[in-house]
Order: sequence, then C-alpha cells, then structure tokens
Amino acid sequence: MFVDTNLFEAVPFIFGSDQPAYLTWRREAARLLEVDPRNLLIVGSGARGFSIKNGRDFRASSDVDLAVVSSTHFDAAWWFLRTTSIGTLKCTSAQRAHIRDFAPKYVYRGCIATDHVLPLLPFGASWQKAAARLGNELPASIGSRVVNFRLYRDIEALRGYQEYSHTKFPENWSS
Repeated sequence: MFVDTNLFEAVPFIFGSDQPAYLTWRREAARLLEVDPRNLLIVGSGARGFSIKNGRDFRASSDVDLAVVSSTHFDAAWWFLRTTSIGTLKCTSAQRAHIRDFAPKYVYRGCIATDHVLPLLPFGASWQKAAARLGNELPASIGSRVVNFRLYRDIEALRGYQEYSHTKFPENWSS
C-alpha cells in the first residue's frame, strides 16, 4: 500500500502538482519506447524529491530514473545478455563488469538496469534517442536532465524492488 500511494499513484516530484504535464510527458515516453504509458513510472529522487537509498534531496545534478515495465523488452534484453559471449562484445570494461556481476543477480529478480548496457541491447539505439529527447522535455523548473531506464519484466518485479528499498532504507521514507 505504501509503494502504491507514494510512488505508483503519485504525480512525481519533478512535475510538482502538474498532473496534465506529467501525463503528456509519460505518453510521449511511451510512444518513443513502444510501451503502454501505464507501464512507465518515474522512480528515485525524481519521484519523491529525495533518494530512497541515501535520503539525499533531488538536486541540480540529479538524473531522472524511469522504470519501464515491458516483458517484450525485458525478454529481448535477457536473451541478448544470456546468449552473447561477453568476450566477443565490443564494450567497455565497465559494461563487461556490469554484465558479469550485476546482470545475473538482478535479472533473476526481473530487473535490468540499462545505464551501463543500453547501447549494447537490441533496442538500445532507439531508447538512447528517446532518453535524450525525454531529458529535454522535462519541466522548465528542473531543466534538462539525463534520463536513465531500469527495465522490469512485470509490475511485480518493480513493486518488489520498490518494497525492498522501502524496507531496507525506512529511515529515508518519512513523509
């Protein structure tokens, strides 16, 4: 219930109380990412005004984290990560380490953090363009920002991650 009220059903902090602007931005994001608008959710400090993990306020250097719930994209990314030999990929050492260390742990939980591997994924180029555009279409009050995606297999994977963060860092969730 806490996650629903404070994250899933709320207008994100970065949009203030301007629900129409948020819904317009989210519809555009959905069009660019080829998902349903209801499958997109701003998370992190852009959602509540502070980070769940460290309690730090949304600030001038903060990025915007967008959760994308899409079994289609998740399966394509999972298949790519599973079947591609890391040694044959043209990628940075940070990308290689992310695939080796991070992906197995989180993919099992239905999550793929795309911040390191997005350029490598089958849909990566179009999502990178979308991120750039969406980062420039945020409210003028916060200006342009980097938009990062975290891809979830289903809504339960997203809910589970958010609930886990809430229980792991409850001191940072004061209302």
